[in-house]
Amino acid sequence: MAEKVIQEVNGHIKNTDYRFRFNNHRTSHQDTLHAEQRKSATYFAVFECGIPAFGIETSKSLPLELKIRQHNHAINAFMALLDIVPQTPGIYLDPPVMHHLVMAVNDNIPFAVANGKTLHIQKGDAVTISHVQANYKRGLSADIVGYGTFNDVGKPVSVTGSTQVIVRKDHHSCGVVNIVLDVAGDTASRRFASPEVLFFKVKVNGKERLLVDNASAELIRGDRFEIVDVVTSPAQASGITVNFKGFVGNRRNNTGEDRGYVIHTDQDLWERYAINAQGDKYHVVVTHNDTVVGRLYVELADPEFDYIVAQVNEGIKRCLYPGDSMRVAPNDTIRILDIKTNVPANAGVQAFLEGMNKKIRLFSHGSVYPRQVRWNAGGSDGPCKVVVRKDRMAFGSILLDLSKEERHEG
Repeated sequence: MAEKVIQEVNGHIKNTDYRFRFNNHRTSHQDTLHAEQRKSATYFAVFECGIPAFGIETSKSLPLELKIRQHNHAINAFMALLDIVPQTPGIYLDPPVMHHLVMAVNDNIPFAVANGKTLHIQKGDAVTISHVQANYKRGLSADIVGYGTFNDVGKPVSVTGSTQVIVRKDHHSCGVVNIVLDVAGDTASRRFASPEVLFFKVKVNGKERLLVDNASAELIRGDRFEIVDVVTSPAQASGITVNFKGFVGNRRNNTGEDRGYVIHTDQDLWERYAINAQGDKYHVVVTHNDTVVGRLYVELADPEFDYIVAQVNEGIKRCLYPGDSMRVAPNDTIRILDIKTNVPANAGVQAFLEGMNKKIRLFSHGSVYPRQVRWNAGGSDGPCKVVVRKDRMAFGSILLDLSKEERHEG
């Protein structure tokens, strides 16, 4: 089977150096050089299940699109051999882009340096790259040019001259960080240069996050957002102002400085300052002596709930979707066991029994509060609903069908 597939695939590959060849690991033999393959999925498929199994490998030195194309040729050939009709989508790959490096100088605390930014060091400082953040997770390397090896991630490298860190995905460059050596006199001359924002320290609903310059903070409307600080290079630069456009922290003295304020994104923002027509995208602008040196984007999505899991008395647990109704009788007990929303960890999500001139909590932050239904037999109190809220914002409901007849669920 493999030889037939190889003959078919190699007919599509013009460069003979890139053509497939058959390699039998002879895994089941005592003298095999690949005994570790006895733990592989292919070995299990062949010797435990009796299913033909093959590994298809291409060189990591090939361009990513070419590797995928060759894999597709091989898979399609196997499917044709087994009379399987393939439906192959077109190939579209996002180009690899490095977002930032996490670096440390000597024994100091690591920090993020964004793609295209500059790290200032002293001659002989040891630079350590601990992490590469990119839109791909595999095949990444970072090379401090002229120092260390081809991949310097995880190793302290002493740098004695200005250089660059070149980031590659499978041998293809996708990012760069400049390293500039501060020689005698440079520090004084740079006092008047604009600093560079490395990343933003923020809190979302009380939890800390780090975001690189020009990143987007994706929030749910109603989240509490706080700009704690910005980290710059050089550190502790003076004359920095961090302004959330569309929010005023101090209405009596609006200086444009918004660090340290907790922003309620459902009520504190002025929509006319949004940077899109939908009114759900804002930006934070960092200035140094009136020069813009950094930005952070804030994108708001409306809270949505998909369904609730409800139980009446000790009956069947049911999934109810927005607009559904739930039949209950006097003295029934309602439990909202779970709520599926787009809000991470259901932060601030609650459910209330509302109507009959009452508002009774049934669910809050993952906790269940079973409540007994009591209603006016005359029915003059209007509709009764289970309303899902995020803090004070209602974003879905389930109608209650208040039956006057007693019923019992097993």
